[in-house]
Amino acid sequence: MKLNRLVSGALAVALAAGVGVAMAVAGSAAAPEAAHAASTLGSPITRSEVISRAAYWKSTNPVTYNTNATDKWDSGYTRQYRRDCSGLIDMAWHLNSDPNSVALGSSTYSAPIAKTKLKPGDILTWGGSGASGHVVLFAKWAPVYPNFEYYSFGSDDIKYRSASLTSGTIDSHTAVDYSAYRYKNIIDDLGGAELGVLDFLMSDSRTSNVATRSTIAYGNSPMIAISGDWDGDGTDTPSAYDPRSGTFLLSNTPQTGAAQYQFVYGDAWAVPLVGDWDGDGKDNVGVRMGFNSYLRTSPVTSATETTSVVAFGNANDTPVVGDFDGNGRDEVGVYRPANFTFYLPNATLAYGDPYATPVVGDWDGDGKDNIGVRMGNVFYFRTGAVTSATEATESVAYGNGGSEMPLIGDWDGNGKDSQAVVG
Repeated sequence: MKLNRLVSGALAVALAAGVGVAMAVAGSAAAPEAAHAASTLGSPITRSEVISRAAYWKSTNPVTYNTNATDKWDSGYTRQYRRDCSGLIDMAWHLNSDPNSVALGSSTYSAPIAKTKLKPGDILTWGGSGASGHVVLFAKWAPVYPNFEYYSFGSDDIKYRSASLTSGTIDSHTAVDYSAYRYKNIIDDLGGAELGVLDFLMSDSRTSNVATRSTIAYGNSPMIAISGDWDGDGTDTPSAYDPRSGTFLLSNTPQTGAAQYQFVYGDAWAVPLVGDWDGDGKDNVGVRMGFNSYLRTSPVTSATETTSVVAFGNANDTPVVGDFDGNGRDEVGVYRPANFTFYLPNATLAYGDPYATPVVGDWDGDGKDNIGVRMGNVFYFRTGAVTSATEATESVAYGNGGSEMPLIGDWDGNGKDSQAVVG
């Protein structure tokens, strides 16, 4: 019933059981395996080889950062490359030259592409001119668009990280300011296999670090996982939102893979919201576009669409939804990642670390929602009232960290919310 929704993401069609996604350990993403090298300097190169070459440099740490040193060999000892962000790409693409981050995005080496079309081995470049820009190597999509994983070479050594295309930062630069490019000599040997089925792993206990329910497969990446009590029976069920078309696919019985209610609401690539806007005990949907939240007030069972609009927070804030005052109706607040602060209709409070993932739920069954964060694979639940300066916390390690999406819901109808992860 309560919700924390984080990012926007994309088509509909639910199902297929038993498809797992490799997750990261203890909060840092695990680099994907790839095929071994076969290209020569400046020749066509497969996506799998590009990723393999990047993984080689990361595995031979310490590869210390030095923008003036062209002295680090590639995996085949065919050439030495500069030890910086663009040098990593030059090496991964097996270039016989040393373009900087801006030049890599020029017509000499690549062509611009839509960010939604990114595949392993493509790059994302950021601003600047000459050597003052930044570039990262796209590795794969995370289970939920627009989250993704990538290699980067910053001020110390090579990292394998995860980020969002549409919110927060990528290596300290605003994510939306990056542009996507594709190397002209790349060979597509991976197809679309990097996208997978969404698996919901739910626990009825906030103190349990293992799933207590059978895994539910519902929806395909890059759809967004959501949950809600659509029929008012007191239990939340997994559902999905397709941001490419702005379609909600809601189900009271997601085990069957069927959506009982399916409709478009808002614009494509909006941020989905779920909450009980009128206090009738049934959840409804909404979307956030900019700093406006559009709340669908007509029942999910109705083809008639009525809407209320709430303006709250800044356009780049992450929306959070909850009944923070216990009046039976959910309201929209925001979480500001840079200062790790929740701005709620009845309170403002900092909690966790910068750029943690916010969560909201009724942890103790008192009818009032509270806040929390997920950092790495650990959920931290703030158990003191949001209106109280006293901070009490309970925590549990759940899931693997990496690219999983945290989800909150009352899965067993006991009036208390608990954690899930979707991968």
